Amino acid sequence: MYFHQRFIPGLAIASYMVGDEKAKQVAVIDPTRDVDEYIRIAEAEASIAQTRDAAMSNVGVIASDTARAMVERLTGKTVTAAEADAAVKGAA
Repeated sequence: MYFHQRFIPGLAIASYMVGDEKAKQVAVIDPTRDVDEYIRIAEAEASIAQTRDAAMSNVGVIASDTARAMVERLTGKTVTAAEADAAVKGAA
């Protein structure tokens, strides 16, 4: 979800956008005539959401790799990927 306030100082006009990038829906409250700005904001938010989701999909892998490296360094024992994955899932 995102929220944007768009304010045009010379005209003292404020409009607001509330959007849900997953549902691909946006509500514009008290819109101005310039719809291009709303489209630009919605596209930018969708791009941000896509990048965030892609990065978050790697968090589990990074956590597992980090756990393996820490255990191996601290104990000298080799940890299997399955053991590291189980440890990360158990910590969540």
